[in-house]
Amino acid sequence: SLLQEMVCGSLVDEFSDLGIEVEDQDVLAQLAILCQRYNIDNSKISCEYFAYNTKHKMMMGQPPTLELLNNFETEKLKTLKASSGSRRPLDPIEGAENLPDCPELGGGGTPVRLVTAKRGAGGVVTPDGHLAKRFVTAVGSPVVSLSAPASPVATQGAGARYMERSSKGEVVVKHNTELGGDWENTVSASISLASKPLQQPYKFMFERLRDRAAVLDETICRVGDRLVDKWELVQEELLDLATTQPDTAVGIGRVQCDSEGRLNSNSVVLHGSLDISSGVSVPLDLSQVSSYSLFPGQVVAMDCTNPNGSKLVAAKMYEGVPLPLADIRLAESSVLSMLVAAGPFTTSDSVGMEPLQDILSVIKEKKPSVAVLLGPFLDMKNTAVCGAAESFDSQWVKMVTLMAKEMEGLSTQLVMVPSSRDAVGYPVYPQPPFPSSPLYLPNMRCVSDPCVLDISGVNVALTSSDILFHLGKEEISFPPRSGDRMSRLSSHLLQQGSMYPLYPPSEELNVDFEKLEQFALLDKAPHLLVLPSDLTHFVREVTGSTVINPGRLTKGAGPGTYSMVMLRRGEGARLETKVEITRI
Repeated sequence: SLLQEMVCGSLVDEFSDLGIEVEDQDVLAQLAILCQRYNIDNSKISCEYFAYNTKHKMMMGQPPTLELLNNFETEKLKTLKASSGSRRPLDPIEGAENLPDCPELGGGGTPVRLVTAKRGAGGVVTPDGHLAKRFVTAVGSPVVSLSAPASPVATQGAGARYMERSSKGEVVVKHNTELGGDWENTVSASISLASKPLQQPYKFMFERLRDRAAVLDETICRVGDRLVDKWELVQEELLDLATTQPDTAVGIGRVQCDSEGRLNSNSVVLHGSLDISSGVSVPLDLSQVSSYSLFPGQVVAMDCTNPNGSKLVAAKMYEGVPLPLADIRLAESSVLSMLVAAGPFTTSDSVGMEPLQDILSVIKEKKPSVAVLLGPFLDMKNTAVCGAAESFDSQWVKMVTLMAKEMEGLSTQLVMVPSSRDAVGYPVYPQPPFPSSPLYLPNMRCVSDPCVLDISGVNVALTSSDILFHLGKEEISFPPRSGDRMSRLSSHLLQQGSMYPLYPPSEELNVDFEKLEQFALLDKAPHLLVLPSDLTHFVREVTGSTVINPGRLTKGAGPGTYSMVMLRRGEGARLETKVEITRI
């Protein structure tokens, strides 16, 4: 019949695209029967057969026969059916119910999927909270189409746990508070951006794999050159990872995992550069190394051998090389004061802005030279924000209006850093600044994430991405529980010269690697490195830089912390820092 001819013609085309020519009509008829029997389309069965064909190397490129199809069905399709369950052709895919009629969508935008009773109470809920799944319009502005909330309407005030807190103003961490001398002569801050700041939105989701591969290879070369210079290695004697080398030589490459799972000591692979190793990846044996700290994406140098050409056996890891410290240009006898607070600025059970009001009150009271507020401001993880009756734009205007009202008449410079969790930000990293607005006062400034600021001659690097938490989930170290974990995680950024050295990145972050190379690398180690994280708040001195995790201003429905930093020029052109982390 005409329908059978169309099906057979489509099968011929699908197999032909994979380099397999099918001409036998009986075979085509059997393939059509298998498609119907296992509820798969022509493209799916051609791909499954190609995978089966590739697995059995003796049959590579061989067109299917009736006998081969019997074996293919037994080995591949029956297991496919078992793993996919008993879904009928008309069953909804992935548990989604039928989309609602147009009048139920509540305006323009992308339709929101409804969720079956398996995942909740059967009502309409907000879309997936995964931040990588936000929609973007053609011009690049973030758009989120939201359904009505399944939970009760959010309260307008902050939660009871926050309002009833009893430890306001308690200092939980002190750093260098014993330093004497004059810390009162604070200066008005002058803020300038790094040499190549990200100031405008850019097109994203247009990255080609070859361009990403070039960035990753350049990373190996850039960090590898610093390791060669530091440890006085000979470039021409570096090991080609793909060649057999029974004698000890120095190998340089990028750490990666041999599968999609978590990195462990038995799954480490070293990826070499194109120049030296033709981009080959070789398994790495760490059993003879006395100590190491590794994460996916890290560029390392090691003494190793390759006895049979298929596995590197490491004997010693070379310590990473931190960046040289930036020059200090803070004037003599001047003190720079800085307040640092990281969002969310609302509690998780409300849209009330009392936490934001409280931190603005602290700014008015302490009058620091600079106040840095890092996102998220409108947190996509907050169901109260997502389920509010007001649009995100309206909520953002309220926040900016409150900040402008409280900052009016102050000499403090307010710096706002967006977050990938922000509903009004661009869902990409590096992230452009918030769009300009006539609501901003002259002393309010929006910068990108990440960014490097020169504040009155002090170099300050900021990012609102939780790189410490992401690194902590992926890093492996030996011996276990040795050394200070927070210092070690922070040192990775300074040694790799990047504000986000992890590869592959966390699923929470959409990274554009060409822009990462352009806007997220560090030429010099900053004097102050601000890394807000869900991990415990801390202050550490790491190879000359002061690293601060100020904590979150709110933690769930309860209160959190912020940080006050004082900086002055000490003896020998050395920067002295005094830090206090305080409960809001």
